[in-house]
Amino acid sequence: MASKPEVNFGKSKIVPSVQELAKQPGLTEIPPRYSQSFQKSTLVFVDSSTIPVIDLRRLAAENSAMESELQKLHSACAEWGFFQIINHEISTSFLDKFRTEIVNFFELPYEEKKKLWQQPDNHEGFGQLFVVSEDQKLDWSDMFYVTTLPLNLRKTLLFEKLPTDLRDTLEAYCMEMKRLAMGILAHMAKALKMDGEEMREVFDDGVQSIRMNYYPPCPQPDTAIGLTPHSDADALTILFQLNETEGLQIRKDGRWVPVRPLPNAFVVNIGDIMEFGPADCEQWHLQERRAMVNSSKERLSVATFYSSKLDSELGPARSIIGPQIPALFRRVPLEKYFKEFFARKLSGKSYLDFMRIHIGESQAALAGDLGQEFDLVWGARRAKILDGGRLLTLSLDQASGSGFISKKQYLFGRIDMQLKLVPGNSAGTVTAYYLSSQGPNRDEIDFEFLGNVTGEPYIVHTNVYTQGKGEREQQFYLWFDPTKNFHTYSIVWNPQRIMFLVDNIPIRVFTNEERFGVPFPNKQPMKLYSSIWNADQWATRGGLVKTDWSNAPFTAFYRNFNADACVPSAASSCASKSTPASTNRASWQTQGLDPNSRRRLRWVQKYYMIYNYCTDLKRFPQGRPRECRRLRF
Repeated sequence: MASKPEVNFGKSKIVPSVQELAKQPGLTEIPPRYSQSFQKSTLVFVDSSTIPVIDLRRLAAENSAMESELQKLHSACAEWGFFQIINHEISTSFLDKFRTEIVNFFELPYEEKKKLWQQPDNHEGFGQLFVVSEDQKLDWSDMFYVTTLPLNLRKTLLFEKLPTDLRDTLEAYCMEMKRLAMGILAHMAKALKMDGEEMREVFDDGVQSIRMNYYPPCPQPDTAIGLTPHSDADALTILFQLNETEGLQIRKDGRWVPVRPLPNAFVVNIGDIMEFGPADCEQWHLQERRAMVNSSKERLSVATFYSSKLDSELGPARSIIGPQIPALFRRVPLEKYFKEFFARKLSGKSYLDFMRIHIGESQAALAGDLGQEFDLVWGARRAKILDGGRLLTLSLDQASGSGFISKKQYLFGRIDMQLKLVPGNSAGTVTAYYLSSQGPNRDEIDFEFLGNVTGEPYIVHTNVYTQGKGEREQQFYLWFDPTKNFHTYSIVWNPQRIMFLVDNIPIRVFTNEERFGVPFPNKQPMKLYSSIWNADQWATRGGLVKTDWSNAPFTAFYRNFNADACVPSAASSCASKSTPASTNRASWQTQGLDPNSRRRLRWVQKYYMIYNYCTDLKRFPQGRPRECRRLRF
């Protein structure tokens, strides 16, 4: 019988040992390939007790302690996506032995390590991962990466070359990690009110890999990074730090938070699979992490990555998607998923964004020629229509911004547009995308994207004007980098409500409360406008950060416009409840919040909303606006 072909998840270009480089006497400057011109975002120094600590012994108890700890686990996943675990029943003596074996492993002579180095066609072994080009910047670290479970995925020859004591200890460690991961996943299933058997079926024979990390002292720690910011592509990552040198940081609320592991505790973070896989955990908070380096101390850690079984198909549970709840991510076999992941340069949450279904991708034919839809009205050659009408760009320089207006006007409908925002240092700039009528008593429905310095998050500013009056601002951070890929920004406007959506996730709802005396835009047709302009007097940190014109021109990109909307004329009424001619998304006429959309809205508003006019009591000392007493969202 023919044997099953060996699975190879990917390769990475061969790079030199950083550990050997750091040993060079008199090293005061790092080579240019390791020098990274990133801007370190502001660190938030917190007491180690702030990061949640989950007691597995309490979770295993069949009493009120278990319920309390289960709620704590759910909150940790929702607010941090990151926590430490204690009382895990892995003995201190075993962890001490494992620690010693890893330290000894990295102290092997270089000639011995070379026998365990990566091969050109496979990324397992000593080296670095995700190196896809010869000029790519490198991390200041060495790692040893190996697939450990299931047994049929192991590279047997690589395992046999490991020192005997390490190999035996690693065998026991990977089984302990499987037991630990399955236990954590079972508790997560309870927290999600999921069928525990369904979770076990997906993960019981899951793919496990281990990455041993060595971060040497670095003579220029402010210009190097130990591990590039990223989110993990697995379901769970379990990290064991071997010494006390700090370096691990997680990104929370746009700031990097240092993690100080407790002695013999494990640091756990949830990975991308938990967001778009069968568990559908999008209400949980998936964080980016990175590793920084130290000028005088080495740092060692071991990360265990646990995923679903090899023959599983990743994607949301089919039972929860439908016409009103479209899938947000592609369905893909796990093997293909990992091969695509390892073939890319590591960069934030870019792979998760790649897996996301952007509205309009499957309806490119509907987008048509943007030149037929819009007039470029200002900015001269700073506004351009390219690629046969499939791409539109707006640019800003010190002389002028630019903008466009739709040829048609609409009274109710669904407007979708994919945007990729200005990358890099966009502080002081505003990219506006909005519906508006004409005249002093105009109605308006606004998306505005407020630029920021490199490494800091964009702010999405929303507003609703009725009869010339606005002052209904809500602001949000986004859960992805809007400059890396195109994302879909939608306005659903019907006689009942206005909904703001990002990649089909609602972030804000403004309900028609006219019966209580709250004006609602339902009589004036509006055109779609977009522009990019300089607003450094207020846009970034209230005007404290000014536009850096050395980065100009600042350019935003647009594609895949679709308007499923009523175009008013003398012969037709847009107030009718009849079915529109377009049937692609006829549901816009009555679209509201189903239970899943409501859950997504709560998630966004709990973890990403940074300003809500309805809660600004200093601004409204005489009492909140009338709609704030009525509106739940």
